[in-house]
Amino acid sequence: MTPDQSSSARRATAGGTHVKPALRTRLARRVLLPILLVAFLLAILAGSLSYWQSQEMMRGKSESMATHLLRAAGIALANSSSSHQLQRVVEALGANPEVLEVLIGRPGEGRLLAAHDPGLLGQDWSDVIETRFSAEEYQRLRREGGPMLLQGDGPLLALREIPAGVIRLVDRPSGEAWVLLSMRRDWEPGLFSTDTLYPVWWAVVVVLLYGLVSTWVVKRYVLQPVWSLERTLKAREGGDRSARTALQGWDELARLGRTLDHLLDVEDERLGLYQQIFERHDAIQWLVDPREGVLVDVNEAAARFYGFHRTEMRGMPVSKINQLSPEAVREAMARVQRGEQKVLYFPHRLASGEIREVEVHSGAVDVGGREYLHSIIHDITERRELARNRRQLVEILEASPQFIAMAEAEGRLVYLNRAGRALFREWLPGVSPESKDLTVNFAEVLRLAHPPWAVRRILEEGLPTAAREGHWMGETAFRRADGGETPLQQLIVAHRDETGRVERYSTVAEDITERKRREQALRYRASHDGLTGLYNRRHTQRALERELRLAARTGHPVSVVLFDLDHFKRVNDTHGHNAGDQVLRQLAGLVTERVRDTDIVGRWGGEEFLLVLPGTDETGAGQLAEVLRAYVAEARFPIPDPVTISLGYAQAGADEGADALFKRVDQALYAAKANGRNRAQAAKAL
Repeated sequence: MTPDQSSSARRATAGGTHVKPALRTRLARRVLLPILLVAFLLAILAGSLSYWQSQEMMRGKSESMATHLLRAAGIALANSSSSHQLQRVVEALGANPEVLEVLIGRPGEGRLLAAHDPGLLGQDWSDVIETRFSAEEYQRLRREGGPMLLQGDGPLLALREIPAGVIRLVDRPSGEAWVLLSMRRDWEPGLFSTDTLYPVWWAVVVVLLYGLVSTWVVKRYVLQPVWSLERTLKAREGGDRSARTALQGWDELARLGRTLDHLLDVEDERLGLYQQIFERHDAIQWLVDPREGVLVDVNEAAARFYGFHRTEMRGMPVSKINQLSPEAVREAMARVQRGEQKVLYFPHRLASGEIREVEVHSGAVDVGGREYLHSIIHDITERRELARNRRQLVEILEASPQFIAMAEAEGRLVYLNRAGRALFREWLPGVSPESKDLTVNFAEVLRLAHPPWAVRRILEEGLPTAAREGHWMGETAFRRADGGETPLQQLIVAHRDETGRVERYSTVAEDITERKRREQALRYRASHDGLTGLYNRRHTQRALERELRLAARTGHPVSVVLFDLDHFKRVNDTHGHNAGDQVLRQLAGLVTERVRDTDIVGRWGGEEFLLVLPGTDETGAGQLAEVLRAYVAEARFPIPDPVTISLGYAQAGADEGADALFKRVDQALYAAKANGRNRAQAAKAL
């Protein structure tokens, strides 16, 4: 299809009218020719009637004359007795130029009495009659009697051999006397005589004038307006948008012309609007011929998108752009034509070779009696990629063991992943790991899923911080069905719209029960002795330093007791290290049983142990040391040898550091060992 044809197609698509050719010829053939034919037939009919009337007039005239002559001959026959008189009557009748023959006779006498032609005198009447009548006709004349008019073309008798234009009159005025008169029909002079054709010509002229006038009127007031409409529509079809009928008057066709002009004005407005939409709109548009599978026209947006020139794309096969098989493309266009589908999705190749995913909104339009497809195309490559990414992200979120949820700022829950749905099915009826439709309010989720302290922290700290800083992270907890709590590490993220207003919140909550357990185990191992379960030296030393600082601030006393097992090397050497370990574990348990919860018991190293006694002076420390010594000495251990301990104790002096205090109590311990072991020894005063 050429650009001009595509331009015409666009005009027709915008509301134009397709005009078929030869309208003028058909109107002339269907209107003027019938009028002229009717006028011609009327002229023939009028001429025939005029001719018939003239003939009847002439016939009446001649018949009147013939009847008059016959009556005169009958009177003469009745009043004349001699042949001479009859002959004079015949000669008088024959003097009329219209009379051809006069015969008078009596059948009973057998001869003619008188004849216009002297040569017939003396002939037998029967011979004369036989040459002019058949036997049946003669007998009929004798039966009927009276004057009788016989014509060669008349209806009464088909007389034998009567020439055309001749009439015969028969009368029997007296008995068997006959008068036979033959005369010329002067009322039938010929087809082209003046008397006959004069009225005929007048009738034909009048009718033809009527036909011509009728033709002029029809052409002036019917055909010319119709031809004006035809010229206007053909000019419009040829691309002349300024063509108008410009018909004047107030008859129906003039009003029709003005209506058409108005419709053309409206069409021009629609066409202008359509062209602006097609040409200037940024949406990619094209017109496709589904039969040929080619592009009829494209707009500039399409040319820019595909990278071709518009003239290059006109007439281009769709298969050069659409990457589906030709059969699949034809089937898709057929579905659009049948109205079964309006939106299609295709991979389209650009001039550069790049493949883009497009969404095609297509509909059938009628252009000049032929159906085309008008399509609006959207590049959805990025949208498809975003949809794929979103789908993959949702797959990740659904597979995540973490609790993930999203709620609108007003509180409606819009997303909950599979792990969250599995968790909430304990509190929310109808929610299961497979259910995706949620009608739950976020406040209800908080109330059901979290303990009160966690709800308060989320509402008072988490959400405000996220709204202010964009996110918040902290520890919360879920309630368990058994009444316990599941510790959570929870992240809350605030999502803002284009105006900066928070429209949604997302949260990711992770069950940190195992992590808490591991952290607790790590902290325990970091602060406790692995063999005895008591605090290790590092933790005990830090606790001592902390208590000393506290005592310096508050003035409360703090004391320490340092002790170890007597002859522990001998226990290991004699009974083995396993037995020695058992002795150490049992000793740690005995000491823990005898001290307060506020007291700190730690393994200082090897078989040495250190007690930190907050709020205890030196006297109290000595009393506790003596109790522990006696308690251990009386205890039964898994070895047969007696187990005893030696102890040194001291009260921290004002502003005395941990190292100085430890040094004094360590000297007291060695003094107890030097004095025989299994005893408690106070440290020297400062």
